[in-house]
Order: sequence, then C-alpha cells, then structure tokens
Amino acid sequence: MHTSPAIDAAPQFMAVVQDGQVPTDAALTGALGRRIAAYHVTADAEPSDGDLEAPPREGGPDLFRRAVARFPDYSLYPLADPADGSDAKLG
Repeated sequence: MHTSPAIDAAPQFMAVVQDGQVPTDAALTGALGRRIAAYHVTADAEPSDGDLEAPPREGGPDLFRRAVARFPDYSLYPLADPADGSDAKLG
C-alpha cells in the first residue's frame, strides 16, 4: 500500500512523544516541525470511494493519563480528548 509523507512521519513523531526519555521542548518542537513539513509536502488527494473501515482508536483515558504523567509541565492540555467534543469533562 502506498502511503504519504504525512503518514510516514506520524510514527516518527509518536516515537519522540512516547518512547525513551522524556523529550525536551526543543525535541518536541523539532518533531512537530518535521511532522508539519511532511504534511505540507503531501499531495492533495480525493477521499477514497472504497468502503474503508477506520482503524481501531488507540487511547482514551489511559493515553491521557500517561501524557499527563510524561509531560506534567503542560498542565491539563493532554487531558483534553478532541474526539469528546466541546462538552467533554477533563480527567
């Protein structure tokens, strides 16, 4: 299956965020910049007209608790799950 630069860059970004020692702000900024640059060079495409299933969603409350523990200086930011919408409660 052919992927795009944006898709290829996602695991590299997540490795910086989730693996090994807690990254510095500079390392996080660099990883995010590379992710954004990959998105920028990804060609526009129409949505698939095939019947595709969404991949299983990983995360939920456990993911957000791990993010808070890994990045305590970011306060409540990692507790907000964007999929929960604007009426979501933190925690």
